Amino acid sequence: MAASSGNLVFRPLRLDLEDCRSFNDLMSFDRNDQDRALKSPEKRLRTQLQAVEGGKVYYGEVVETNSQVIGMSCLFNIGMFPDGGQPLVGWIMIHPDHRRRGLARRLLQTGIVQARKLGFDRIYTSLDFEKTFGTQFIQSAGFDELDRQYILKLDLSECSEELFQYDLANDMQLLTIGELQSKESDWAEKLHALCDSFMRDIPSRTGVAEGFPKTAEELKARLLDEIEINLDSSYVLLVEGVWAATAWMSTPEPGQDSCYHFMTGVHSDYRRRGFVKLIKRAGFDWCRTHGIRYIHTNQHDTNKPMLDLNMGLGFKIASTHVMYCHVLDEKER
Repeated sequence: MAASSGNLVFRPLRLDLEDCRSFNDLMSFDRNDQDRALKSPEKRLRTQLQAVEGGKVYYGEVVETNSQVIGMSCLFNIGMFPDGGQPLVGWIMIHPDHRRRGLARRLLQTGIVQARKLGFDRIYTSLDFEKTFGTQFIQSAGFDELDRQYILKLDLSECSEELFQYDLANDMQLLTIGELQSKESDWAEKLHALCDSFMRDIPSRTGVAEGFPKTAEELKARLLDEIEINLDSSYVLLVEGVWAATAWMSTPEPGQDSCYHFMTGVHSDYRRRGFVKLIKRAGFDWCRTHGIRYIHTNQHDTNKPMLDLNMGLGFKIASTHVMYCHVLDEKER
């Protein structure tokens, strides 16, 4: 039920196209021009509906005045692989013309109450390092800095031919996840086992291993429905038939010349053999030959080895986000 405060109306966030459009509109005010494009409202809605149907959480509150959306909170555990599952991720967005009126604090307090009812004990959020207006608010609300997340961007048109070259030994096969899906009925189980072998070793302060899907079916849903990987540019490297490494790319938005690089991982028994660069280069080569110019990814400061590797391949830092965590105290829980 909607509630009013003066000429303001507060109502629950809806899982519909109108609120997805408002989400994008509000988010665009504070985005860095170098960041990847937002999901289209249509794709955002489809992803959220599929995730909620699969048991995920998505809720929030909308502030309107004169039927215009001027603020929104959105809390969810959808599509944040590998940091999904627990805890919640929260966004609070206020139109620049309506800031410093206490709206963000009201939205946050309501979101925390609901998080407590749902059994969550932490909320993550992030702020662009260069946009300092929200730092004081988020810290005063009980959020502590947890990590730094670098948004990286690779311009394939500026890369040398060396970036796209990779060699396969006689005992290796490089297959797309689409090919494996059509050939092996247990592809999801094998991919889950491969990921499980390296996820626990990824340096992280944000619960990478905790958020990893617990079953093959959950991983399959995450890949195909939530983050919507591109089955033709996401690869698995097999060594003597063993699934040794994997790397994933997203499906580009219609009309976009960019995609997102989600994951690269190598089985613990096959490290230090150059497989990370090999499988990444295969994905880059596919992207280049299919009209993709920009590849985006993100890397946490806690995983410096992978950050350095990506930078060595030509990625540049597009923006830096400070990640914050709010642990709900006993009163909030």
